Amino acid sequence: MGVVEEEGDGYAVSSKRGRRETIQDRYSALIHLKSETLTKQALFGVFDGHGGTKAAEFAAANLDKNIMDQLDKRGDDEIGVFV
Repeated sequence: MGVVEEEGDGYAVSSKRGRRETIQDRYSALIHLKSETLTKQALFGVFDGHGGTKAAEFAAANLDKNIMDQLDKRGDDEIGVFV
């Protein structure tokens, strides 16, 4: 059975160790996005370690912030193309 790592308003994150000694996967959860263009939205990410944690840790720590920075730089018309 998996271990619940985080619980929030309407979501939960759990993990289960496989054959490796440690869990190498990482996650990110942004629930209340502080964006001028997006309201009542959330952003979730699951990053597979694929034999190591460094890339998964980097993506979990940075990818959501980079996405939000780009969304905030663009206007509503430009975002509509991607959503």
